[in-house]
Amino acid sequence: MGTSDPIGTDDVRALAQAVVEGVVRLRTSAWDSAAGSLSWTRWETAEHLADDLLVYGATLAAPGYGSELPFRTTRRRSGAPDELVHCAEESGSPGLAAVIEAASTLFVAIADVTPPRVIAAHVFGATGAEGFTAMAAVELIVHGHDIFTGTTVDWAPDDELCRRVATRLFPDVTIRREDSRSTNGVSTLLWATGRISLPGRPKRTEWRWYN
Repeated sequence: MGTSDPIGTDDVRALAQAVVEGVVRLRTSAWDSAAGSLSWTRWETAEHLADDLLVYGATLAAPGYGSELPFRTTRRRSGAPDELVHCAEESGSPGLAAVIEAASTLFVAIADVTPPRVIAAHVFGATGAEGFTAMAAVELIVHGHDIFTGTTVDWAPDDELCRRVATRLFPDVTIRREDSRSTNGVSTLLWATGRISLPGRPKRTEWRWYN
């Protein structure tokens, strides 16, 4: 896919704000339904998103540990994500939106002051603040899709940003010339993360990104 401009914290701010605005709009009845093609509920997926953002920031804040930080995590139920972050259900959509906003704001604050020389651990490869910022962006884009699919919220992240994220994190993914009319940045990223199929490209059952 070539090279592209790095993903910045301004991109993460904009994505997080769009997610927060969408979450506030969802009715209570929507949260127990499955999130897109996932086995998690929308509520669990939103918690997972907040958890990713908070843990990414914490990892950058303690890079000397050398591996994933040893937070004690719990599951809401068997099959749910194993998380540090959980939101009280009685707080509803406003409470969940606030948790996501807090996690994203903390991540951005830490990423903005992390020196370029700092490298922190991640299961997909150790990386610096720029790499963690790209990961935060893909989490927001993809889990936004999961949460808002089948709702009245139109999740439409910037296409060029999605292209940049795919270029940064998925060097194994290409846009073939014959796909150029039917494949854009958003759908490429969703295909790369196993969410959708594309013409001539079955839905991926295994995938990862590269830091």
